[in-house]
Parts: sequence; structure tokens; C-alpha cells
Amino acid sequence: MSIENEITRLVPDEHFITEDLEVNAERRPPLAQRDTRRVILYLKRTTIGPFVNRQDNEGDTIRARINGTDYVRVPARKWKSIEKIRGLQICREYGVISPNYLYNEVNDSDLLANPVSVIFGDSAVAAQDTAGIPSLAIYEQGLSVQAVHEATERITHNALSEAGTMMNIGEKKGGFRQSLFEILYIREGTVFLQSITLEAPTRESLAFLLMTLDATRYGAGKQVLGNNICNEVIGLLATRNEPPVTPYTVLAELGETRDPAKAVDLYLSRAKAWGGHFVDGAEVEALRTAIREDPVGRRKLIQDLAEAAKAYHRFVYGSKDGKKRGRGRASINDEPEEEKEA
Repeated sequence: MSIENEITRLVPDEHFITEDLEVNAERRPPLAQRDTRRVILYLKRTTIGPFVNRQDNEGDTIRARINGTDYVRVPARKWKSIEKIRGLQICREYGVISPNYLYNEVNDSDLLANPVSVIFGDSAVAAQDTAGIPSLAIYEQGLSVQAVHEATERITHNALSEAGTMMNIGEKKGGFRQSLFEILYIREGTVFLQSITLEAPTRESLAFLLMTLDATRYGAGKQVLGNNICNEVIGLLATRNEPPVTPYTVLAELGETRDPAKAVDLYLSRAKAWGGHFVDGAEVEALRTAIREDPVGRRKLIQDLAEAAKAYHRFVYGSKDGKKRGRGRASINDEPEEEKEA
């Protein structure tokens, strides 16, 4: 069964935008449409290695106080930035993004005609060419189920000399290094609840978002600490509502009970109560596995999404009469750079 068919088996077509829409004699492509359809991924993110959730005070972690208890709060951007980079790596692997594209350094609006820019949002700032794309993937903050005192440990580090001691061997030979510092780590086994809402959902954009959840390195010092987060989809809700259910509301309702299994059950039950088509997490995880194990289907999916992203870009930054639309330079009659290179 193809990846698209497997997605349709789990989520009926009525929950996806599948066709162009005619608006004022123009054809609006699926990714550029906005209605009440949403696909929400409910996630359990578990630390599997040292995780540093650094704030302004480098010796502390970001906190959220609920009912008098401090929990670890991971801002949405800390999740999203890593998964956007994972999406960029996927786009590069399949050759659907210009080699001139640089993360957070986009200097030409034509470079935005790619899946990662359209799904995760992006901007280009250069002389006479300022453009922006709002994100279709709306990230929520993550909150730990465990309290800060249960989820963290403070470790003292030092900067040893080449000889492996605290004694200087260079110009300050014989002196004792004053290089002790502390880092607050999130312990292995800490569980975070978090969700991502996908607007203007298509089968391809959902699959792409699931692919980016294979990222495993988050937080400060990730190039040194290595893999530290395991992402698991615990539920998917295709709905026309926006459930006011967040990790905050779940932890506030749980009170002093800090059992991850109970938190997950409450999270999903409160979300499902708002109506829609719910898919159990085990089935979504099976879909993620199927995507990983189907390289041919994965390539086709990314190529189809790339074409949809180009259509979005042409609609927003080009026009049939060749005049500028919005603030971009792209014309409907001039192919974006990625199209010329494809």
C-alpha cells in the first residue's frame, strides 16, 4: 500500500485539502487555502540522554508554575527549530530546495518556493526583496509531567588541561584552573507533553511533518550531548475545532498526580471530547515506520510536496499578468529558481 493510501486509510480525504479552489477567477492551490480543517498531532517527548533547556541564567532551566509546583517548560521554538532543520535536510536529500538556501539567512524570495519554507514558515530579507510566509505547522510549548526537582540534576563541570588535570601547563604553568561551572540537566526518563497543529492539511504535508519528528537532538550543547529526545505520536485528531487542551490544562487538572500514563490518558480524552476523527497513536507510529521503510514512496511524496510548495509560492508572489503580488519578486510567468534547477 502506498504512503498516500495508508494516510487516507487512517484519515479520510474530507479532512484534507485536495483540490484547487477558484477565488475571484484565480486558482488557489491547497496549501494556500484556509478553512477550519486542522490535523493535530499529540506528542509524548521523552528524554533519552542529557538535555539542557537553557534560559538566561545558564545554571537553571525554563520553568512554568502550575498550582504552586514548578515544571520544566520548553518553548515552542526549541522544538520547531530543530524539526525545521530536519525538514531542510530532507529537502536537500531529495534535491527539492536550492543549494543557495541557508537556514535563517534567506536573501531572495524565490528561495522560499520549497516545502520547508511553506510548512514551517520563513522569511527573506534583502534589498528590494522582502517576503514572508506564515507557518502552517503551529507548535505548542512543551511541559514536563514531572516537577523540576524530579526532572533535573545539577552537575559540576570543569575545563581540564591537555594532560587531563586542573593544572595549567601553558603560560600560566603551575597555576590552578578557575574553570568550574554548573549545568542543570533534564534527567533521562522525563516526559514532555506537546502538540503540533497542521493548518491547510494535505496528505503530503502531514507525512512531511511526521518525517521531521525523527529528529533526536535538542537543546543547548546538542552537538556534544548527542541524541537526547525520543518523539512519539500518542494521537492524531483531524477536526474542524481548535480544542483548548494544552499540557498546561492537563497538568492543572491532574494536580499533584505526576504519573505520565495518567497525564497522557487525560490529554487525549480531553482533546477527543471536542469532536473529529481520532487516530490512535500506535497507528500513527506504524505510519511513521512505513514512511521510513519505503524510500520510493518517500521520494514521490517529497517531490509532490515540492510541486505543491511551488504552486503556493507562485500564487502568493506571482500573478497571471506578470505583475508583482505582495512584496515578492516572483512572477507567475517566471519560474522560481528551484524550478529551473529541478
